[in-house]
Amino acid sequence: MGQLMTALFNAGRQAEALKVFTRTRRVLADELGIDPSRDLRAVMEQILRQDPAITRADPPAGPGHHPSPGRAAGNPAATDRRAPAPAPAG
Repeated sequence: MGQLMTALFNAGRQAEALKVFTRTRRVLADELGIDPSRDLRAVMEQILRQDPAITRADPPAGPGHHPSPGRAAGNPAATDRRAPAPAPAG
C-alpha cells in the first residue's frame, strides 16, 4: 500500500493517496483488529508533510524512451550483444 500511496502522491493525487491509507487502516482494524505498520504510517506522514524524500527523483522519460535495464542497474555486460568471452582453459 505504501508504494501505491507514494505513486499517487507523485502523480499529484495526494487526496487519493491519503484515502488509500484511510481505507487500509479501516480494513485492518475491522477485519484483523490491528493498526497499520509503522512504515505505512510513516509514508502517510510524509505525504501529509509533502516530504521531498518521497517525491520522484527523476521526471518520467519522454514517449518511446525505454532505458536498458542492464545499463540502468550499472551492468553494461547485460546489454552487450557481442559473443561471450571463452572460458579460461584450465
